Amino acid sequence: MNVKLLLITLSTIIFSCANENIEADTIGFIEGKVTIGPLCPVVSVNNVGNPCGLTDTQMNQIYGAYKVVTTSSNLTTRKELNLDKSGIFKFEIPDGDYELAVQKVDGSMIGISGEKSKVISPVKVLKNQTTKLEINIDTGIR
Repeated sequence: MNVKLLLITLSTIIFSCANENIEADTIGFIEGKVTIGPLCPVVSVNNVGNPCGLTDTQMNQIYGAYKVVTTSSNLTTRKELNLDKSGIFKFEIPDGDYELAVQKVDGSMIGISGEKSKVISPVKVLKNQTTKLEINIDTGIR
């Protein structure tokens, strides 16, 4: 009886692991960076790397007003990520075709374009590979 129970338990574990590997084999990645700017009308050459002299808190507030949204073409997968001062994002998602958008968290217009989102489409995600993107949001500040 104990041998049967042990065999059933081992079989269940083995088959569960096999199913996990099949799912893991379909996973790909979208990663990138969103750059928002200019952030001030006058740039100081004394602040290399941070030309406006903004604090980390201020940068987190600016970038935190934006989110990156990815949606599969068949609408079965949707993920969102709010940005921080780094502007870096990464999604771990099933392979397939996606649309990626940068939007304001509050739904208001973004950048100089006056649109509600900056859309990057199509984005092809391949299993076990990373699709890299660089996205620029022009604030219109001059």
